[in-house]
Amino acid sequence: NRSAKSALRTAVKTTLGLAEAGKTEEAQKSAAKTMSMLDKAANKGLYHPKNVQRRISRIFKRINSANKSA
Repeated sequence: NRSAKSALRTAVKTTLGLAEAGKTEEAQKSAAKTMSMLDKAANKGLYHPKNVQRRISRIFKRINSANKSA
């Protein structure tokens, strides 16, 4: 469980870092991969499904706001 959560945190940080750097296409690809990882974590019971959906929503909100500012 610990390694899975650590990998998720790293994936989220990578995705948000790409978005903040203005690399929107790479951020979109990374977000899709991160979303898949989060969904799998919810299915395994690492996180509550609504918690996962909230995280995904916030990730895409940050990516979209970075798109508008760039």
